[in-house]
Amino acid sequence: MKAFVAATMIVALSSGVAMAKGKEKAAGHSVEALDADKDGKLSKDEVKADTGLTGKFDTLDANKDGFLDKDELKAGHAKPAK
Repeated sequence: MKAFVAATMIVALSSGVAMAKGKEKAAGHSVEALDADKDGKLSKDEVKADTGLTGKFDTLDANKDGFLDKDELKAGHAKPAK
């Protein structure tokens, strides 16, 4: 029974890691979840759904184009907020 529980936990944890790979986080949400128009970047309007990014938008927008891309989110170390 212990082996079954341990195996189940390993599978569950490794599945979560595999699912998380390739998905950048924009504070508490993935970029894909917030990106309403699916253009690969986040506008100020799209970021409004994530309170962890709303106040940091201008700081994270390194190239000042009015959008956050995955590289800017990585560089800014945007942390999950719920």
